[in-house]
Amino acid sequence: MKRYAALLTLIAVLAPVAAFAGANVGAAILVGTGAWAKTTTCVTLVKTTCLDVVPVYTTPVGTGNYVGVYIGREPAPLVVTGIDFGIQYSNAVAVASWNKCGDLEVPTAAPAWPLSGSGNSMVWVAAQNGNVILAGWFRITTYAGYGPMTFCAGAHPVFGVCQVLDGSGNLDPLVYPACGSWDGTPGGNPRCDYVAVKQTTWGNIKNMYQN
Repeated sequence: MKRYAALLTLIAVLAPVAAFAGANVGAAILVGTGAWAKTTTCVTLVKTTCLDVVPVYTTPVGTGNYVGVYIGREPAPLVVTGIDFGIQYSNAVAVASWNKCGDLEVPTAAPAWPLSGSGNSMVWVAAQNGNVILAGWFRITTYAGYGPMTFCAGAHPVFGVCQVLDGSGNLDPLVYPACGSWDGTPGGNPRCDYVAVKQTTWGNIKNMYQN
């Protein structure tokens, strides 16, 4: 029964319509980068504050890196049951694997998830509460000689929005983009306290980092 309810919720996420402001107004999408280990899981990558989600990490070239995708807002805690988002990354980055931290997902088929330019919709059976919620994480391989090692999260390529669902079926837009890097290239996350932000940079991000 819970799985059936989650499927209905996922359909709601996949069909964005006008909705009243929900429980997650002012939330932002965030990315955190770091070194991957065999013990890296959805549990070990949990963060409690937005400052804990660090988007820039300097590491040697290779297979031992990760990027996590988070939803954050402070000081008011979130109530999250679903998310729509997309990803863009440079030619110096390759995704070795995607690890969802939700229960059900519907990724895009073209571009195929998790290629650069693709998107995903995901739901949780039970509402996720807290100031920072982990949607999932990617194991990353980085390469030298192909430009900046940059990975960004933002608008879903089909829906044209980055948004989050609360426990009452309300959709709220997330502030985006969030960009991480492993080679010292500038990156950053949006503020996760509620401020009015005009989201005009996602097209530029796509042009810069699309394969």
